[in-house]
Amino acid sequence: MNAVHSAAMKGWTATIRVLAVHGAELEAKDRDGKTPLDYATGNYKPAPQGGGLIVPPMINPETKTASAANQD
Repeated sequence: MNAVHSAAMKGWTATIRVLAVHGAELEAKDRDGKTPLDYATGNYKPAPQGGGLIVPPMINPETKTASAANQD
């Protein structure tokens, strides 16, 4: 698990954006083959209480920016 996995599991979308801008691998797999999106959707660990599904922002790899529809 890396920092993006942890941030996704906790719903910290702003942290995911910062990590992405600084080159974090958004599709990295942990030792069980799970991606940050798996953590965000609760497919590996439960999503944070009271929030339903938490999905990390979609980052355009070319511009390193989040799409407007997914910003906090």
